Amino acid sequence: MKQTRAWKLLDSYVGYKQFEKYFSDDLPAPIDVEGLRAKALKLAQEHEPKGDYRELIKALSDLDVAYDPVTLGRVSAMLTFLTRTMFRDVSGALPETYRTRIKAFKGPKFFFVGHASYFDYAHTAELTRKIGERIPIMHVCGSITTGWVAKWLKAFRCVEVPKNLAPVQHRAYSWFTASLADSGESQAIFSRTSRYTVRSRDGILREPYVPHGVIAAVKSTGRALVIPVAISYSCIPEDAYLTAPRFFPILSMLPLRKSLGLPILFLLGKTEKLLRGLDLVFGEVAVNLGEPFELADDNSLSMQRISHKAIEEIARNKLIHPSQLMAKAIIGLDKIRPKTIRQRLEQEIENIQAFFEKRYRKEPPFHPIVTADLDETIRRGLSTLNVRSAVRKSPLRRYYTPGNLPLLNFYAYHADRRIYPLRGRNTLTVVNAGVWGYTLALHIGKNLLKKEDLSEHSLILYDSREDLIERLTVEGHHPWHFKEVALP
Repeated sequence: MKQTRAWKLLDSYVGYKQFEKYFSDDLPAPIDVEGLRAKALKLAQEHEPKGDYRELIKALSDLDVAYDPVTLGRVSAMLTFLTRTMFRDVSGALPETYRTRIKAFKGPKFFFVGHASYFDYAHTAELTRKIGERIPIMHVCGSITTGWVAKWLKAFRCVEVPKNLAPVQHRAYSWFTASLADSGESQAIFSRTSRYTVRSRDGILREPYVPHGVIAAVKSTGRALVIPVAISYSCIPEDAYLTAPRFFPILSMLPLRKSLGLPILFLLGKTEKLLRGLDLVFGEVAVNLGEPFELADDNSLSMQRISHKAIEEIARNKLIHPSQLMAKAIIGLDKIRPKTIRQRLEQEIENIQAFFEKRYRKEPPFHPIVTADLDETIRRGLSTLNVRSAVRKSPLRRYYTPGNLPLLNFYAYHADRRIYPLRGRNTLTVVNAGVWGYTLALHIGKNLLKKEDLSEHSLILYDSREDLIERLTVEGHHPWHFKEVALP
């Protein structure tokens, strides 16, 4: 899609013209990219000298901040209008203590976003406006840096990162990130399940990889603030693309009955009908903050510690929609009857409540309708899953049957708040450890935290003694062994 074509369509729509009249964004000052590269080179030589001066200069020359101040305002307004058209925002109120802490912090800020959709970039921008912060620089990579989606995201000042980085490119990117932080720019890092590649295609909440740039930024400035952002969709815009990536992603984005007609309306220039067809097409979205936490350049600074804290805050605060809850409740059923599914749904709600009480010491972040009206929860959940073809309605409409099973599992996993390791093969599990097993686990775990080359490895301490697990969780150390050593 060409930007000029989109502008002409929207400019002819009365609703957009009224929106644009009252929409305002503080335009950031132009960025001195050459100055950023020079600062990144200086920081790398100062904090991490490796004798690769010439190679580093070449790698830094490939890094840029895509930013066109001429079109920024118009494209930002256009994308914001479309996002507000396609989604209903059901986010909770911003905690005033979090807002105050973010505004008062003097140092680099990293918005750490649980990545689920390409629309995350627009919703993150909306969140920063609510906080009263300038839209941060977005770190994007892979296929998002090419094609029609990229043209829209340029409005958000993007750092484009290749999927696969050579060691010197990785080092250049880290210190370029630190240079941005040193210049006072807030940045949005979108958590992925491997190094700068894609989101988890199964929907599982995994320990994300934390870019070395966050560590480099703390080393250069002495501190940083990480702001976890939990975004949850009632229906994921690219759900079919993620579970069966045959087309990217426009042909698998919209429900079938809409995706056939909307391109025709677009080609015909029927703006009114086109935009009415997009009204709330993706249902509801919730964008909530986790508790911000500060990083300091001390012994506690490790990528795994940052990763776990950020993803835990996202898990605690990510809204559970009816569609996700229903998918989790009906997995394994051959026939889904709305009148008999209520018992399974109630059991699923109880299981989630028990898990949150033990794991996170709080009530689950259910959608308000879940706690208010179970019948409406069932109706909404099945309706969304049916529209997305995850379930199918019988000819007489008396029951539903599973449709696209990978897609149904995908939605079910979005209601799962357990945190899975980055990769199973990189995980060591210690089960029912006695004094020697606990000693071994503690030393291995501390070793994983210290060594950067082991940052994608995890250790899981499993114990069937619930009283012991509760004390480990609450007190942060073993009640009998090594009491002076805090667990990571």
